[in-house]
Amino acid sequence: MSLRSMFFLSMLLIGCAADVAVAVELYMPNDAGGQIRLTDEKCNGSTLLAYAYTPAGHVIYGCWIYKDDMVHVHWRGGDMRVYPAGLFKSNEGK
Repeated sequence: MSLRSMFFLSMLLIGCAADVAVAVELYMPNDAGGQIRLTDEKCNGSTLLAYAYTPAGHVIYGCWIYKDDMVHVHWRGGDMRVYPAGLFKSNEGK
């Protein structure tokens, strides 16, 4: 990579970093010792993106929707789970 290319890449990364905003996420601990995270990012149709991770770094993605005081998650791979909404906390204000 040329010096000029590295300069432009550096400027692009610095510019992007300045515009990065922290998204509000809801989270709760999972049985694997990691967390389930609910984002406000679009997934499919009217659902939003969810992901879960373990301390070992394993991540699984899915789509979630709030209905009847419950969070319904359809994990990729076919697993469907329902969680009480009150178990989730917000990262807003952190």
